[in-house]
Amino acid sequence: MPSDIDTLIAALHPHVAQGYCGNFLRAGRSLRPIGANGILHDVVDSFDILFGFHPGCDAAAVTIQTAQPGTISLFVCPSPIVPQDFEADVKQWVDQFIAVHKGSAGEADGNGNLEGKPSPSMRKFILDTYRLCYQSMRQRKMGPEFGIWKILSRKIAERTLASKSEPAKLQELPSASELRQLAELAKSFAETISARERLDEDEDILRFHQLCLALYKALSGGWVKELTAYPLHDLILAHLCLPHALSTLLSESAAQPEVLLALHTSRWSITVLDPSRGARRFSSTVTAAHMAERFGKVNVRSIDWEEAMEAYRGVVVRSGDFGKGLEWDASTSLLTSPGAVTAHPETTLIQHLVGNGGVNLKGDERYVACSRLPCYASVRYVDAVNKVHVVKPGPTFTIRTTNPDWCRLDVAEPWILPEGTDEAVVAGLREAMLWDLDGLLYRWRNDAFRKREDESDDNDDGDGGDHDDNEVDDEEDEDEDEKSDNENGEMDDDTEEPDD
Repeated sequence: MPSDIDTLIAALHPHVAQGYCGNFLRAGRSLRPIGANGILHDVVDSFDILFGFHPGCDAAAVTIQTAQPGTISLFVCPSPIVPQDFEADVKQWVDQFIAVHKGSAGEADGNGNLEGKPSPSMRKFILDTYRLCYQSMRQRKMGPEFGIWKILSRKIAERTLASKSEPAKLQELPSASELRQLAELAKSFAETISARERLDEDEDILRFHQLCLALYKALSGGWVKELTAYPLHDLILAHLCLPHALSTLLSESAAQPEVLLALHTSRWSITVLDPSRGARRFSSTVTAAHMAERFGKVNVRSIDWEEAMEAYRGVVVRSGDFGKGLEWDASTSLLTSPGAVTAHPETTLIQHLVGNGGVNLKGDERYVACSRLPCYASVRYVDAVNKVHVVKPGPTFTIRTTNPDWCRLDVAEPWILPEGTDEAVVAGLREAMLWDLDGLLYRWRNDAFRKREDESDDNDDGDGGDHDDNEVDDEEDEDEDEKSDNENGEMDDDTEEPDD
């Protein structure tokens, strides 16, 4: 059955779709892994990326538990379905990981690069991974964002020209050989991905893997980050996440050798969760009367639902931008998904852990890797779980992300609660979303006012009007920062900031 959460996601839709909330909605620090957590999290992250590239997967969520001595429990939730042979392939990847580290010590350096001839187990791991995942890797990167390689080539050419025309600044620039190497590696990678739908020959696969690792290393230099800047640099590295994950699983980490030893000497149990449990259509009537009826009694923020509808009509209905996987029926004011929606994998995984004794997990075992950046609703859901099921100062559920702003707030998509979510978590999630909506409507109201002022011929207020607007903005930013800290899962003031 449709829930209050469906209705709130619909009401929040215009603000997410238009990016109004990018600087307002933030995840609390309690959801972020604190500091460097070493090889265990690296392994969880890397397996998650491999699983996410499995044919038939759009994304995956992974966690590891070590509650029983000598036993490692791997929990995986793919999305949107469990693909054919997925469980068998996951088991094969784990078996190959164990075999590599039992029999190949010293055959890979700390970066996962092969030195000399790889062992049979290492070679098989690489070949099997690319034969299974190369096409998925290629298909996901051949969209509009593939143009970033042309942008990179242009920036390299501009920097090369600058190094010739500005000899006085030569010490601040990369050498000609570094620029040439990066240009050649980037060109070779882009040409291979563009031209080769498959990699069938063993040597072609091994050469491609080495090319990707060399390119990743070249792109990791500080001068390249300065050259490309955020977010271009992160987008480029994302094209190489599969080879990098594979190299991490192949490498012999000099740090925490006892953890790596435990990982390949323990007995592994694997649980693949079915994401289709509880799947249903996303559906919500989007009218002021419906929202007032739903939230009138719980709405401590006194939201003006007519105003919420004005925002919805002005942004969503007028633009026709209903988001990925959503359809609008104007005759009934109904926003729905055309088919069944599954809960996002990270929420399904966390709900499974909570329902099976998750309150007793250790800190590392509450860490969940997500192959796709968690969306707004998932972040708020995990925060609600932490508030209900974690007794401070106990460890909270944390989620991996590479985005310093944390929420992927520029994509509006259908989202449903995972099956079995208890009412206390639902109530906490509803309260957080109402709070967010109230703050976003305040921002929308001010934005609409400023637009009307800009369009008006009446300039009697002059600079005074602009001064008043700036004062409102300053007060707004202070209020929102306080709200974000206090209401969205922030830890105490002495909580350590994560390393980004």
